[in-house]
Amino acid sequence: MSDHVFSGRSGAPVTVSEQSMSELRRALRGPSLVPGDAEYDRTRAIWNAMIDRRPALIARCTGAEDVARCVRFARRHEIVLTVRGGGHNIGGRALADGGLLVDLSELRRVDVDVERELAHVGPGATLHDLDAATRPHGMVVPSGIVSETGVAGLTLGGGFGWLSRRWGLTCDHLVGVEMVTADGDVVEATDITHSELMWGLRGGGGGFGIVTAFRFQMRRLPDPVTAGMIVFRDEDRAEAMARVRACAANAPDELGCLLRLGAAPPAPFLASELHGQPIAIVVPCHTGSPEAAERDLAPLRADGRAVADLVAPRSFIELQSMFDAGEAKGRRDYWKSEYVTELDDELAEILLEASRRLPSPSANIKLFQLGGAVARSPVGSTSAGHRDARAIVVIASSWDDPADDGTNIAWVQHTWRLVHDRSGRGGYLNFLTEDAVDAELASSLAGVDLERLGRIRRTWDSDGVFAPPGSDRAAPAVTRRGGESASPTIAAM
Repeated sequence: MSDHVFSGRSGAPVTVSEQSMSELRRALRGPSLVPGDAEYDRTRAIWNAMIDRRPALIARCTGAEDVARCVRFARRHEIVLTVRGGGHNIGGRALADGGLLVDLSELRRVDVDVERELAHVGPGATLHDLDAATRPHGMVVPSGIVSETGVAGLTLGGGFGWLSRRWGLTCDHLVGVEMVTADGDVVEATDITHSELMWGLRGGGGGFGIVTAFRFQMRRLPDPVTAGMIVFRDEDRAEAMARVRACAANAPDELGCLLRLGAAPPAPFLASELHGQPIAIVVPCHTGSPEAAERDLAPLRADGRAVADLVAPRSFIELQSMFDAGEAKGRRDYWKSEYVTELDDELAEILLEASRRLPSPSANIKLFQLGGAVARSPVGSTSAGHRDARAIVVIASSWDDPADDGTNIAWVQHTWRLVHDRSGRGGYLNFLTEDAVDAELASSLAGVDLERLGRIRRTWDSDGVFAPPGSDRAAPAVTRRGGESASPTIAAM
């Protein structure tokens, strides 16, 4: 029998006796893993292959009781505690070397209360799990655009997607949680019982406790929606961007739109001579009537210049999985994002020029339309930042060989700086990479009362159980430490 070494919250190693470790593992209802166990490496792997960290213990929790045991253990020994929900977060918040990983990824159950229009969602659920439960009832919780994204991390950091312009962010639909506190207690929070905590949980990044159950207000959305890809060749990409700008200027709330600049994939609906060439893909999603969709999408589809037009009535679940293949688990990924006020001519040219110098066939630039209900929510009504932004730009690359890290990261960072110099706003909290600096963290919460976030954190975690090692415990919920961005106790997407 030998002792176990964890990373301590102070930054120094912490030795935990075999007896203490065994007592915890026996008390847990779910299985637990340590380095060397057969399933350890598979279990610790998350979506972004750039993140390769080795927790000292992985606790595959079965519910709040297991989580509470882990929290009390981490508090007693003052060791680093992290949480995994869907494990889809770009910065790898779910993992820390030498930490105790509270793994919630098996808690994927979603129960739908049709009469009250509520969805009860486990902390490990993905958007696929959520949609699979809600769509048979003609209901939906507005969420993201990739079905393997985790509901927990998406919600705690805001959450935007196809339905945001019509109904707002994912966090706007959060009406209740079950949360394990820093004392290892289990509390129920709503706007009535713990209104300040609920405010902080709606987009501020978490870090107040570990949410073990979410409750969302659903929306009624009948199938089909009108959605799909409109593809423009290289010489028409500027025209495609102009059409997106014109369409967005007068778009109804029922219309959301994504623009993607990148290389043409070897897709059967594209001529072979286009494969690998620069293209623009416009993806509208219209949730109004077919007649309204035809009218509102006409500016995007005019004069037949598109080389492919796949817009058609389709199920919302089909739309949600449209980009899954391009976001597959196990590749090396690096992103930067920036909120923008408008897509003017200068910004459009920056994006077009950068997309002609892609470091990888999978590298791309996306622009997602915001506004509508997102902007109408009063500033300060939640802890989500950048309510007034009209769009968000995401510069991303994906590759396989670690030898290509430098080239891909440099392209993303250079392109992002050009966009940031134009915008000066900041990026999306959920898209912060592990090397994010303090200024990026603060700017991701533009428009948010950071002092209020700090007070909530001190109320619920006065001893810094959920604080990153070496951070200022009096700081807001989002802080930085070397090797990780934001609070490590956010359930990662």
